[in-house]
Amino acid sequence: MLEKTIKQPIRLVALDTEVFDKANFNFQSKIFQKLIELVRAEKISIYLTTITHQEISEHIHRKAKQAASGFKKLHKDFREQAKIIYYSSKYQKLLNLTLEEEELMNELREQFSDFIEKSQIEILSIKTVSPEDIFAKYFKSIAPFHNGQKKHEFPDAFALAAIEEKAKKENRKIYVISGDKDWLEASNQSEHLIYKESIDKLLEDIIAQESDEIDLCYEIFEDNLEEIKEEISSIFIEGEFSLSDDFAYGYLEPGSEYIEVVVDVINIIDKSIVDINNQEVEYPIITFELKIDISYTAHISYDSTEYAFWDSEDHAYYNIQNVTEKLKQKIVISVELEILLFRDELHHLCFNAIENVDLDTNGSIGTIVLVDEGFEENQEELDSCFSPDEYDDN
Repeated sequence: MLEKTIKQPIRLVALDTEVFDKANFNFQSKIFQKLIELVRAEKISIYLTTITHQEISEHIHRKAKQAASGFKKLHKDFREQAKIIYYSSKYQKLLNLTLEEEELMNELREQFSDFIEKSQIEILSIKTVSPEDIFAKYFKSIAPFHNGQKKHEFPDAFALAAIEEKAKKENRKIYVISGDKDWLEASNQSEHLIYKESIDKLLEDIIAQESDEIDLCYEIFEDNLEEIKEEISSIFIEGEFSLSDDFAYGYLEPGSEYIEVVVDVINIIDKSIVDINNQEVEYPIITFELKIDISYTAHISYDSTEYAFWDSEDHAYYNIQNVTEKLKQKIVISVELEILLFRDELHHLCFNAIENVDLDTNGSIGTIVLVDEGFEENQEELDSCFSPDEYDDN
């Protein structure tokens, strides 16, 4: 007699604008591509409300405007500092670089539309939502109403109501994905909505139902935690660090700074398994999404003009002093970690190697700015880190 397998029902999933903001509108990210894969495998169906769709489009516009404005300011400063390259055949073109707000906005909106098409997203209208019901919740301070931020709470209220109506119509529960705690409170008050704070948590639920080895994967993670932290640490210190514009109260001689970063502590705040790649049956790759905080010490050396004097004839500062100090900072980041496993002679999963670590999957970290606060004197230690000759005035 043939065994019959029971096919899992398709999960209904509604996404909040916060999901896209958090991903920095990176529609090519592994998370969004995984959603497309699950839709095509008929494991999930995805919904957006018309309000959410409009919000995402507007956020793309705002971010594009912000990027264009920031680039314009930076490029203006660059042109002032880089006049020497005006007659360079190789680098002169850098002076004419532009970032067009409308072009960037249209490109990202097109990527958004492409993601909607590939993931077969259904857009839910709010036309059937009763304004009277929404205002009743408002006057009674029922979630998402409670902070008095009416401008932000009303769109959420209409979006959640449209999702709940869809759930009732389908006689199904709908997963709502959002890092917004208002959505959590509203979902807790509805028998039709299941709250998940991120796509990661949704993917973990799906994987847990399909694999009986997920607990073992977490055990392997914990058993190799120190090696994982060391790998994250080594990649982190190779990142880009810079000093804030007002560093050293404006007495910093540009280009003189030297930064060496040491990781003090790495804490794993949260972890989720978002993918199990079984293409190589004996060597599966497990993808974790981690939320971590990194406490680190930045050892800094720079030339200070605080007590220097300007020679107008030589067009140079004299009596520049080299300063060596350190500061401690902390940053919270998301990490994508891939671990390669193998199966032993008993077919049990075992750790093989760290396949890949990505500390900036959505390009949201960029250059980490060091702020001139909380400095500590550390002259003896820093003298051993920096060669005095390296910073002598010429």
